[in-house]
Amino acid sequence: MADITKVERTLKLDAEKVLDVISKIIMPVLLLVLGTWFNYANSSNQDKQRAQDQKIAEEQAKSVLVESYIKHLTSSNPTERQLALQIMTLQSDQFDVSLVNLVSAYAAVAPPSERITALEALNHASQHSKDTAVRAAATRNITTLPQIPVTDADPVVIQQKAAAINNAIDSFRSKPNILNKALDQLHLFK
Repeated sequence: MADITKVERTLKLDAEKVLDVISKIIMPVLLLVLGTWFNYANSSNQDKQRAQDQKIAEEQAKSVLVESYIKHLTSSNPTERQLALQIMTLQSDQFDVSLVNLVSAYAAVAPPSERITALEALNHASQHSKDTAVRAAATRNITTLPQIPVTDADPVVIQQKAAAINNAIDSFRSKPNILNKALDQLHLFK
């Protein structure tokens, strides 16, 4: 019986030693796994926050840009308005839907020469924007704009451009591409 108790104590000591060795191995591994998971989760949250902050900053920059264009387009100085429209035309491949709508609204009420420039910007956006929503909005807005009113007091080149665009608007219902082609050919009048 004493031998059995001695064997049991030896086995118990051996089991304790084995458990002690296992716990010394498992605990660091467990801490490593938990630490890695925590760092990954924290990094992922930081990446999401950075992406959200970047998106907010981009939206704010677009808002400031739209605000500055509104300021220039509502100026009493025709040269300032025309220059703003020319800059918008050059950047029309980077439009977002809010800029398309701004240019469209302006094109509906602007003087003939500025309306033509606004239509050129919309046409460029409808054909060259990488954003399908911008292309669709620009195309839709071009086709809903009223004809360009001109008078004999307007320069001949403006009258010619307006006549070409107005003819294209009239023909648009039967041939949708004709309006874009007419707007593309406006540079021939320059």
